[in-house]
Amino acid sequence: MPIRAGLLNQRVKLQRQDDAVDASGQVTQRWLDVGEVWARVEPLGGREEFGNQQFVATGDVRFTIRRRDDVNPLFGIVHRGRAYDVVSVAPDGRDLLLVVGRTRTEER
Repeated sequence: MPIRAGLLNQRVKLQRQDDAVDASGQVTQRWLDVGEVWARVEPLGGREEFGNQQFVATGDVRFTIRRRDDVNPLFGIVHRGRAYDVVSVAPDGRDLLLVVGRTRTEER
């Protein structure tokens, strides 16, 4: 079932992780932009977890985007300056992808 274009009303940036070698020969991970797409953004809820000797608030968000073959759980999404790790990717019919993202505590 096609979605009306007006429902995909927010821009999100898709990113993927890439390994880079720094000047000292250490392999580090960095985020590379894959592209910007239109999305529908829906909060799914949040929680507080204890980790690294502190409480950390996380939240899940569902991003509905037009179907792409390259998006997978190794991707990241940036929306309004906040970075999300992709938790799951599922097709919704022929034309759409439902992507669940979880907020990250570190900035990208």
